[in-house]
Amino acid sequence: MNSKGRFCIGKTGFFCKLPLYGENMKEQTGRDVFDFGRVFQRVIANFKVIFTKYYIWAIVLVGVPAMLVPFTYQIFNFLKNVFGVSVFEHLGNDPFSGLSLMFDFFGFTLQAFLWGMLFYASISTFSGQQIEIRESFKASKSVYWRLLISYILSALGIFLGLIFFLIPGLWLLCMWAVIGPVLVIEKQSITSAFGRSVELTNGYKWWVFLIIVFLTLMSEFLTFTLRYFLHLVGVADKSTGGDFIVVGTVNAVYFIFVKMVEAITVASLYYELRLVKEGGMESIYSVFD
Repeated sequence: MNSKGRFCIGKTGFFCKLPLYGENMKEQTGRDVFDFGRVFQRVIANFKVIFTKYYIWAIVLVGVPAMLVPFTYQIFNFLKNVFGVSVFEHLGNDPFSGLSLMFDFFGFTLQAFLWGMLFYASISTFSGQQIEIRESFKASKSVYWRLLISYILSALGIFLGLIFFLIPGLWLLCMWAVIGPVLVIEKQSITSAFGRSVELTNGYKWWVFLIIVFLTLMSEFLTFTLRYFLHLVGVADKSTGGDFIVVGTVNAVYFIFVKMVEAITVASLYYELRLVKEGGMESIYSVFD
């Protein structure tokens, strides 16, 4: 942390050098503007605190399901030997994909709950409040079904937009980027949350898109790195024998880190948008009064 309260990596860290455009413009115009650098500085400065509090929850809700994915291949082989190939003919040439998809959806339902907790914890931390695990659990639990249904609906809408028209799909992805924090913090209905997210991102979709691109590149880089590591140690994704333990552990570490970074970044984006569009911090602080 430097003299201006900015989080730095090393004495000349990259994020320390990023110009705080929003703060500079506030000094000139008297109001905040969207600051891309400030979004990620906020994430980096608070990640350790949030991770320390919630890594157990992340292991249970994200890590364990991720470790189960390599087991799908072993499960198929076991059932194939017991019941025969004909039982799985309806799954196509690669039954592994069908079983893996089932585990993915199961993991998605648990991830939604973790994200609800992280949204609440992140906003409270950004607002200078002490993190209370019990309160974040209650906050996520109270909106869980709305959160899950909203993510399913938004995923379907974005998927259709990407498949048929690409650009509208990306547009929807940007417009609906902060549905989760809206539901958790503002406790709105599903339809209202979609509208509120559109309202907050209006005028800032290019910034939202850049943040999504950054997160995507980070995820892809880590995926490539981990696959290269597995290749070096002679382990395949669909491994047999004892290697699935290595693959499962690597999957768990990857998903825990990536999903926590994504959730905290989305919360920081929501925080930034409210700060910019609603002219101050009071409206955010009042959530925790």
